[in-house]
Amino acid sequence: MLLGEVTITDSFLLARNGQDGLEDIPPDSFSGLTHRHQVEDAITISNYKKVWAWELKDPIQYCPPRPFDHPRGAICWINLTKIKQQQPKSKTGKQD
Repeated sequence: MLLGEVTITDSFLLARNGQDGLEDIPPDSFSGLTHRHQVEDAITISNYKKVWAWELKDPIQYCPPRPFDHPRGAICWINLTKIKQQQPKSKTGKQD
């Protein structure tokens, strides 16, 4: 289910996982921005080589949530433009 959408306006490299664990990357830093990302336990992100933060704006909540079939094998971004343009179908298979 799709719960909503946002616009990504920027991204910031916050940290790298090095030999000694999580290393902050100035000027932004993972440990210095806990109040924004709300991840207090670095173990949560310990499997990532690089830790990025995304700046988001214009949130839209779908009410009700929209059904979504995740494409098999998709492990990256998915273009939802075609999905947004499709009209919902009724139980008889006709477009509403």
